[in-house]
Amino acid sequence: MHSMIPRLLQLPDDESFFLFGPRGVGKTTLLKHLPWFPQALYINLLQSGEEQRFSRNPDELALIVKALPKEVKHIIIDEVQKIPKLLDIVHDLIETTSKKFILTGSSVRKLKHGGANLLANRAFVYHLYPFSYLEIAQPFNLINCLSWGMLPKIFFYFRRYYAGTSTLFCSIQLTYIVKAVTALECLNQFDILILAFQLINIIDLLAKQFVLNIN
Repeated sequence: MHSMIPRLLQLPDDESFFLFGPRGVGKTTLLKHLPWFPQALYINLLQSGEEQRFSRNPDELALIVKALPKEVKHIIIDEVQKIPKLLDIVHDLIETTSKKFILTGSSVRKLKHGGANLLANRAFVYHLYPFSYLEIAQPFNLINCLSWGMLPKIFFYFRRYYAGTSTLFCSIQLTYIVKAVTALECLNQFDILILAFQLINIIDLLAKQFVLNIN
């Protein structure tokens, strides 16, 4: 286990907001370390049971929220892009209750492309990025940062198991590339160019790893 690294991003206690960022960047970890999290209602749409429950009946969210005691002031919906219809329910609840909604998502493109309700200025929008050098207590290594990136999982893995970092990096990058390829109609030419460079970089890393393994 590793300790939580404080993030520079400051989130409000008394406002509804979106928190966007790629999977593995630490959105849920950041929320779990906020002082009000233990009293919040937490809905994780990565859990298949929760996703199926609210996909069948999005209106159930309103019934649940309106039945909450006054002490529960925050409702967190993790990976909200999985059920965009919930945003219509959240919009109405922001208007009719005093509850604050925290909506995390790893794909703002999916929400925009699907015409989802982005709450029309009723919720702030924040983005969480990989670690900044200002957040890292140890000496900052620019070469490692440029080679592997600063996603928390890669950062902590690199500190413990340097030799296996390239394999982990490639597997994570391939996951994102597969997702992007399946949504090519949403990509512009610049996105596709970045995708191509990432794929070339992965092939190069895998080739180098193969050479090291046979020598």
